[in-house]
Amino acid sequence: MVAHLVGGNGLIGGQYVALVLVSAIIGIKAAGEVAMIRINGYDVLRRGNTSQTVIRYSVLLLPILTSLSLIGRFLTMMVQWGLEGEPIILGLVSLVVLALGWTATRTVRSYRQARCLTI
Repeated sequence: MVAHLVGGNGLIGGQYVALVLVSAIIGIKAAGEVAMIRINGYDVLRRGNTSQTVIRYSVLLLPILTSLSLIGRFLTMMVQWGLEGEPIILGLVSLVVLALGWTATRTVRSYRQARCLTI
């Protein structure tokens, strides 16, 4: 998905492997940081010096932005399909947008209360 997002469908051999490895490393690091947040709260992101904190926030921001971009691209494709004669798809897109809004609202509310989101 990352290769498709960055327009790397034409990547060959080593380039594709490098992209997959970098994506996997960032994903594993982000998962570790999320686990630390769930265990110790959001203050754990501020551990270390300023550059470590910036890197930590950046590692968490990359998967979030990539996911939002992929979701946006998917929803755009679905809306186009719905406008071409499949009105039920527009209803499903509306439900997905509502679910994303609900999730974002819960996440922001949880962050403001300085506690971890529990599902």
